[in-house]
Amino acid sequence: MSQAAELLDRSERLAEISRLCAKIGHAVERSDWDDAMQMLSRRHQMLEKEFAQQPETVEEAEQLRMLAEQVMAFDRDLMPHADAMRGETLQELKKLRLGREATQVYAQNAG
Repeated sequence: MSQAAELLDRSERLAEISRLCAKIGHAVERSDWDDAMQMLSRRHQMLEKEFAQQPETVEEAEQLRMLAEQVMAFDRDLMPHADAMRGETLQELKKLRLGREATQVYAQNAG
């Protein structure tokens, strides 16, 4: 987490985690797997840090509970979508590879 994020109060840090979920969703929609994985790793680190600290108030405990539910729902909804998108990307890569191999065979036989 950046130094700026560390200076934020807890509710702002929790809101940042929530915004990060949306950014992860956008990265998956773009099939930007590297970016999605980096943000998932960052979100994981942020979640670990927040849940390692005891809530100081009932409101903080409620915010943590709500965030946990949001993250679990997000992951539950996103993972099938991400798997499908990844599968489509793999199929495209296979088609490209097969096309490249066919072009090479054609070039060898034509020459």
